Amino acid sequence: MTNMINIKRIILFLALWVFLVSSAYAAAFTPDGNLVGNNIPVRDGPGTSFKIIKIINQTTPIQSVEKQGDWYKVKFQDNSEGWVIGYFVALTKQAPGSIITFDKLKDIKALGIQDDNDVWAATSFGIFLIESATKVIPYNDGYPLGYEVEKFYFDNKNVYALFKKGDNDRKIMYLKDKKWVGLDTKFEYSTVYYQGDSYFWLGGKNGIELWDLKGPKLVSSFPEKEYHAFSSVLSIYRDSNDLWVGTEKGLYMLDLKTNKIITYSEKNHLIMGAFTLILGDKDRIYAVSRETNMLGLNISCALNIYDKKTHKWINYLPADYPPGITSYPWIEKGIVTDDGAWFSVFQDQSTLITGYGVVHYISKGNKFQDYYVPKIYSDSIYGFAYQNGKLYMMSPKGVLTYNEATGDFGKITKADGLLDNDIKALAVYGNTLWIGGPQGITRYNVGK
Repeated sequence: MTNMINIKRIILFLALWVFLVSSAYAAAFTPDGNLVGNNIPVRDGPGTSFKIIKIINQTTPIQSVEKQGDWYKVKFQDNSEGWVIGYFVALTKQAPGSIITFDKLKDIKALGIQDDNDVWAATSFGIFLIESATKVIPYNDGYPLGYEVEKFYFDNKNVYALFKKGDNDRKIMYLKDKKWVGLDTKFEYSTVYYQGDSYFWLGGKNGIELWDLKGPKLVSSFPEKEYHAFSSVLSIYRDSNDLWVGTEKGLYMLDLKTNKIITYSEKNHLIMGAFTLILGDKDRIYAVSRETNMLGLNISCALNIYDKKTHKWINYLPADYPPGITSYPWIEKGIVTDDGAWFSVFQDQSTLITGYGVVHYISKGNKFQDYYVPKIYSDSIYGFAYQNGKLYMMSPKGVLTYNEATGDFGKITKADGLLDNDIKALAVYGNTLWIGGPQGITRYNVGK
């Protein structure tokens, strides 16, 4: 009987010991981030010369233990440890401003993020997939000579690149078997709108075409010979069953169910001109009109905003004629945000084109707000990126930032660790901002 009691005590003790040890091990792993990517090498030291001890092929929780340069020592859930290049490390507690620089590529023209992980970069001499801070893979087979990449597009596992030459020559190409392939068409187009799911609208002087690049195949055609309004197309925007089209002479809406065209003019309270930019959201259409004189100087520019509920237009002129300016300011770029939209403004002054700040349209109250130096750090805004209430603006003086929740402006410059102040490309995903310029790429943690 006594032996039986002792055996029970031993079993109970062993069970308790196993429970305490397993609990201690479980408590010892406190994840503060993830490894994000595919084929991630984990090494036994902080450098590429160290032995690879495992490969990670999916998003994996980690606990950061130590950091040396761009390398992190991390602990896994099984309490194993190893070193990983910081490119793959996404820490939930990472301090805003944490950076990693990529100077293997120079003269960055465009950046894009595919499947949350893969970062594509276009330079003046090719296209590259960034796998780590020290490894890039070139994808230049089929690259059209004389062109440079303006923008990347992605869907599922497909990669598309919009190439440009000058102001009016565009080529949309897709990656197939590691080679860039163009469309089998003689149609010349100067503007491209990506609808999603491999569908691209192309607009040019002779009309509009819709292509499905999965085939690729021509889906629809609206030639200028049959659709006389679609001559010299400058901008396109797809809105549900309607296609908005801006040309050198006007603004039109095509009902894609009936193919009926609605013409908008001064009678609808539009300020007319060449419609160079069309954007939209669930409530509004934003159409930018611009008019030049025989000398090529801008003589008018307006932002026309269409309310889908009231079917009414409102207009905004970016500025009056300021002293010393020989050409009326015009709107160049734009982006739709949660609280409205932003637009960059430029001007001709003598023989120079200079920035003239930004315009913020605030949908609540139909208000407009202009921002110039010194309210913002630079008047020249070349492009935008936006995510979760935070706006990022490209400028020759760094990245300008705006927080919708607080209304505060800020900046990120070389003083904060960037390789360049002259920003040429931006891409944002999660808490990470990818910033490109002449000297390379900076990965910048912007915080929550």
